[in-house]
Amino acid sequence: MGWGRLSVRASSIVSLSLGIIALLLGLGFIARTDMVIGKRVTGLLQNQAKRYKVDLIVDEMRPVGLTGVELDGVLLRIPRGDRALEVEAKKIRVYPSISSIFELDPRPESVEVIDSRAIWIPWTPPKVKDESAKAEKPSVDKGAKAEKPRVDSEKARADKPFYPLEITVINASAISKVSPLVMPKPMKISRLSFVWNGGRSVNGANGYGTFPDGVTFGIHSLMGERSERIRVEANEPTKLHAWFEADSTPEVDVGAISICLNCDDVLKLEDARFRMGWQMLKPVELFTPAALVALYPNEIEVKAADMEFPAGRELGLQPRITETRLRIFPADRLLEFQSKLVDIDGGRLDLQASVGREIRAKFFAQDFVATRVVEAARLPRYILPGVLSGTMEAVWEPVGVLELSTSLSVRDARINIGRLASEELVFPNFSLRFDALIDLEGKSVSLSQGQLNLGPAADVSFGAHLLRAGAGFAFDGFVKGDQVLAASLKDAMPPSINDIAREAILDGSVDFNLRVRGHTEAPDRLILDGDLGGDVKVLRDSPNMDPASLAAAGPPPGVDGLGKFWRSYDQLPAVIPQVLLSAEDASFFDHPGFDWAGLQAAMVHNLEAKSFERGGSTISQQVVKNVFLNHDRTISRKLQEAYLTWRMEELVPKQRILEIYLNIADWGGGAKGIERAAQRYFGVGAAELQVPEMALLASILPSPTRFGAPILEGKIARSRAEKVGRILTNLRFLNQIDMASWARWNREVQAGKFGRRTLKIVED
Repeated sequence: MGWGRLSVRASSIVSLSLGIIALLLGLGFIARTDMVIGKRVTGLLQNQAKRYKVDLIVDEMRPVGLTGVELDGVLLRIPRGDRALEVEAKKIRVYPSISSIFELDPRPESVEVIDSRAIWIPWTPPKVKDESAKAEKPSVDKGAKAEKPRVDSEKARADKPFYPLEITVINASAISKVSPLVMPKPMKISRLSFVWNGGRSVNGANGYGTFPDGVTFGIHSLMGERSERIRVEANEPTKLHAWFEADSTPEVDVGAISICLNCDDVLKLEDARFRMGWQMLKPVELFTPAALVALYPNEIEVKAADMEFPAGRELGLQPRITETRLRIFPADRLLEFQSKLVDIDGGRLDLQASVGREIRAKFFAQDFVATRVVEAARLPRYILPGVLSGTMEAVWEPVGVLELSTSLSVRDARINIGRLASEELVFPNFSLRFDALIDLEGKSVSLSQGQLNLGPAADVSFGAHLLRAGAGFAFDGFVKGDQVLAASLKDAMPPSINDIAREAILDGSVDFNLRVRGHTEAPDRLILDGDLGGDVKVLRDSPNMDPASLAAAGPPPGVDGLGKFWRSYDQLPAVIPQVLLSAEDASFFDHPGFDWAGLQAAMVHNLEAKSFERGGSTISQQVVKNVFLNHDRTISRKLQEAYLTWRMEELVPKQRILEIYLNIADWGGGAKGIERAAQRYFGVGAAELQVPEMALLASILPSPTRFGAPILEGKIARSRAEKVGRILTNLRFLNQIDMASWARWNREVQAGKFGRRTLKIVED
């Protein structure tokens, strides 16, 4: 009986306990419904969100599991200036710890966020009404009882210890719609779990997902020096530039991204490789093992202590790129950049730049070997700048205008431009200063304050502009030098130019002022001014090119194959030099070797023809070219020609110069010299040539191959026949032939008769 009663009593106690537990569970389930405490819980959550200036919306709440709560349709909006982060979550499940329930102070122990999406969007803060009013002084009831001081609930919550919170994120995505970092495709997180320790402290991160470019990644925690980092490691380099919609963004490949919420440098880009190119320039690649990203309220800062230039290794460049710093101010749409580049020889290049409404850049160089940069960047080798010291500032305006201000000292610069020289020009030492204004859209250029220093007392000033005007361009340019020491000027020239005076000894100084102005569509209005002066003396000429050697009778040294065909000036009839000069150089006996009017006429012709057809050389210049130089049409050859012409005019009589020209001129088909030309075209010696015959020979210069061959076939180009007529007219105006002779010969030429030879006039 005793045992039976005891069994019945125990059974009742168990049943009662189970009933109580079931009742408590039922009450707990009902208590966790939206109908009972949903508004209370939602209100508490919204108050907590307002404390952190976060907008929170929850559609409904329901129980989950034994103790959890599920929030459905959650929307979080976190404004930050003119942008906001919106987080939409389909479900958020919160599970309190069992111990906190028994302590009647429930606190979450774990949270699950399921099917969420984070969007970074543009944001316009709502206007806040000014509801401030004067504070009224509260009335005091002396008879009222003193109230107990209230406890500040927020302070009380802050004093409570923060318990670690396990958070699990399942199937989340993140995207940005904020310019300039607009992401057309989201970053996806398949699963992420971590422990939140309050504030910015997290640990134990583990998960995986997919970057916007399709590269998968894993997530795990790393212990750092000051705080634990979350490392997002790509299974292969992710193309960071492919995440965003930006045409001008440099290509960036990143191996891993580390996140430290409790560090100043929130992000760390690991094994980052940058590739940058612009229009015709080939891409340049830079590599850094680590770039740190810091996020401030109004600024994003990216720093890289060291960067590598892989292409530089192949060329022996191996520069060190240090102290690179990039600052981004999104609200001001401003970007600032600075970096230092040190080459293997110790030279340095500092760069500072800002990009906002306008682009500003400043370079400071100190013994920096810029040539290696050009080679490593695979730029065209037209200009190799050598070793630079000094500054260059640039400002790019939104309207398409570029301003430059340059002050540089240059050593060992090299130029490879065919129009300048047929071989490389090497400038040993000079300094350069100028301001430039370039309008790319208007295709206009202006150079001012130009100063070129070529050594002691060898300063040259220059300036120019090229402006679009109507259908063409107006241009104006000048080069001026005062008291320029001749010796310094010679030594500053590249070896390939001053080779003609390599061992010459010069004394004194030279003054020059050259200016040209005009319009490409009005060639006849071109103006060319030239003024040369000074007291330069040549104490010794260079033995390899000595103009004094031309003064001796007979063929000049180095001119072979003439022998018995050489004719002295005295052996030639007066008609030959008279006709030649009227055709080629009418002011030969008056100018000092240079004819500005003839040069201007040649420039006018070239502008009309829109090509370089005439050089404007005098007979003196042609003698120098044929005896000492090659036939390159380059500026360097023109400079050599100018120096040698000046020396020859000082040392050699005019008649001797003309004699040399007549004997070395090429009249085509191997007919070198006037004697061979007379025999080839008319079957007589030079002494027997008639005026129309010499005029015909003069007309085929300076293109004897093109115009001489048809004459031997019995034909003449109409342009050459017309030139013969002009030569005869010039002779008449110079009073070197009488009126009757001019009339007769002119009629004969129009009929195709040129002395002893009758030709058929054909079109060119």
